[in-house]
Amino acid sequence: MIKNLHRRGADTTRRIGLETINSVGSYGLRSTYNALGGRTGRWTYYGYASWRHSDGYRQGGQTNAWAQFAQLQYQASQRLSLTAEVGHSAYVYHIPGPLTDSLFAQNPRQATRSRNYFNPDIWVPSLRMDWRVSSRTRLQSTVSAVLGARNSVLLDAFATIADQPDPQTGQYKPRQVDTDHFNSYTAEFRLLHNYRIGDVPATVAGGIQLMHNNLHRQQLGVGTSEADFDLNLTAPFKRDLTYQTENVAGFLESQFRLTPKLTISPGLRIEEGLTRMRGRISYYDPGNVPNDIPHRFTLLGLSAEYQLNRQVRFYGGWSQAYRPVIFKDIIPASVYERVDRNLRDGYGYNAEMGVEGRWSGLHLNVSLFNLLYKNRRVSRHLPHRYCCPTALPNRSPSRPPKTAIRRSLPPARPERTRCFWSTTPAPCRTGPVTKWASCGPASTCGLSVRSAGEACPLNPFII
Repeated sequence: MIKNLHRRGADTTRRIGLETINSVGSYGLRSTYNALGGRTGRWTYYGYASWRHSDGYRQGGQTNAWAQFAQLQYQASQRLSLTAEVGHSAYVYHIPGPLTDSLFAQNPRQATRSRNYFNPDIWVPSLRMDWRVSSRTRLQSTVSAVLGARNSVLLDAFATIADQPDPQTGQYKPRQVDTDHFNSYTAEFRLLHNYRIGDVPATVAGGIQLMHNNLHRQQLGVGTSEADFDLNLTAPFKRDLTYQTENVAGFLESQFRLTPKLTISPGLRIEEGLTRMRGRISYYDPGNVPNDIPHRFTLLGLSAEYQLNRQVRFYGGWSQAYRPVIFKDIIPASVYERVDRNLRDGYGYNAEMGVEGRWSGLHLNVSLFNLLYKNRRVSRHLPHRYCCPTALPNRSPSRPPKTAIRRSLPPARPERTRCFWSTTPAPCRTGPVTKWASCGPASTCGLSVRSAGEACPLNPFII
């Protein structure tokens, strides 16, 4: 079900086996793990349930976690086995909030938030077949899914902004609610076969992988002003999007043992798919939201190894790879961002060569590698065709110097153009305004202040 994870299994020497582990520790730790498994006839079963609570190192950092797992295996014959599994994991984490360096120096255990929560709730079912067709051929298939949700409710602000009730109303600020709904399905069929080409032994592995993913992302919802874990809304989500991906991939790899010391392994993977984004972003032009991104790749690879002796080996390899466009890449984070509709997957290759030695008490590995990454996605700040004002409004001398940020709307509605001010002083001496910088693609512009020939940079500030 999950790769690269070693999990306890049933004790096949008995019909019923019971295991329980219970712990108590510092910072309010309490946990229990209980498992039941065994084997009867051709059936093998195993399952566990666990619960864990911790008050956390920091104040208000409580965690409550639950996990369950069940497995049933049927040995149809000596060569064929069928396995069904389902795993479930969920927890609620009370987030104590961010800390600045000064707050951490004062007390690293303090909390700046008491109303922030994070809650994933995930199910992972799977079906597996393992068929040893012959002494030289093995066929494996896996069908699995990832189902569930990931929720958060929080006050998204800097550590220096206190979460306090309004002195006039006595009410806290509404919190932000975000939810991701996962519906992902994967099927993989893999064939492993041992053969010979003349006197050269070889192994080939090939297969096909099918994937369908439907991610429903709802973000920037206006939640309640309560203090408990509450996902109810008082205003709809500002981002309500679906991200659907359908993908098919075929792969083939063979290992040739040319000599007892030299092994060469070429490989090939062909992948094709399509990702569709649909939905609504309240601060974005509806015509720019639909986005289709195709994925088409033919990836090659080659690796080799030479075993000089029992202690030393030389190795090398070259393989192509790609990094697909993900949800985060094509969703504008704020009203100030725009996304290029021509985004494409990143691609490149990895190459390395080296020598490894193992002796009693010593392990040495020296390698040389090269990495190429094309189509890497970056953020750009481009000139804007709208100009900025040439004067700074008067301000009270008792207030600290401020940095201006202007949002320019299209000229069709010039009466809605507004200027906003941050309360963060600019990191330089104040002086007369000499010019405004040109506006950027995010519909913001920077103020350039000169004092004694020194330029004052714009402070980052998001409205």
